[in-house]
Amino acid sequence: YKRAVLLDPENSQYRNHLAAALLTTGNADEAVYNLEQAMRLVPSEPKYFVNLGYALHRQSAESRALVWYMRALVLDPRDTRARLFSGYAMELLGMQQEAVMEFRRVLQQEPGNKGAETALKRLGVPLAPPPPPPSLVDK
Repeated sequence: YKRAVLLDPENSQYRNHLAAALLTTGNADEAVYNLEQAMRLVPSEPKYFVNLGYALHRQSAESRALVWYMRALVLDPRDTRARLFSGYAMELLGMQQEAVMEFRRVLQQEPGNKGAETALKRLGVPLAPPPPPPSLVDK
């Protein structure tokens, strides 16, 4: 992938693939750089934002990771991966209620998502939200 990027430095997909390879070898700094370049090349592609967030997570920079996941959700509010990873980041940052909301949103969009189900179980929260209280109008 490094050779491909050297041959075509304006190819965002090559940079994305290179970043994934770099993360598997433990080189998160270089992965972050290549994902930043991919975003510069195609600023409308949410997966580069999510992948940058994940690379930052690998550097234990959860607050920064969460920013990029949220930016991905601005581009595509239905991006399940961005929403799931946002929930993980929120959980790690001690934002349990917000994390639960994100995991439930994931399950609304993608029922049976194992990541969201596992996270809710880990947090000791039922998979389904409690029913709303009866309204005075209903009586």
